[in-house]
Amino acid sequence: MVLNPYDKIFTISSVLLKKCIDSTKRLKGIMIMGKKDEQQIKRYFAVKRKRQLIAVAAAIGILLLLALVYRRPDIFGEFSKRSLVIAQILVILGFVNFTAFNWICPSCKKYMGSDLNRSVCKRCGAKLR
Repeated sequence: MVLNPYDKIFTISSVLLKKCIDSTKRLKGIMIMGKKDEQQIKRYFAVKRKRQLIAVAAAIGILLLLALVYRRPDIFGEFSKRSLVIAQILVILGFVNFTAFNWICPSCKKYMGSDLNRSVCKRCGAKLR
């Protein structure tokens, strides 16, 4: 039997999708389709919280540095004000995207809101600390 090109693409994409799903299940030892125990959720939340705090500090530091260079362009060499504004916008967009990816509940996979000191998920009630 000879497969047409569309069948080949479908077969290859389904195999790749299965491999992606299998590797996602093994990510950090947390099963997607299994019941997660409380300690595992707390550990995973601690990792996410630490990453989020580092991202907040890095974003604020970079934005302050870019603001300083904007006010005093002779510190690190000549930069146009337009390129500095674009760099600030890119830092903000990068931080927002990272937060949307990182700051989700390990149990229900929903966004957790703006509180970094959260102890319970407001959507599913999982204990995070």
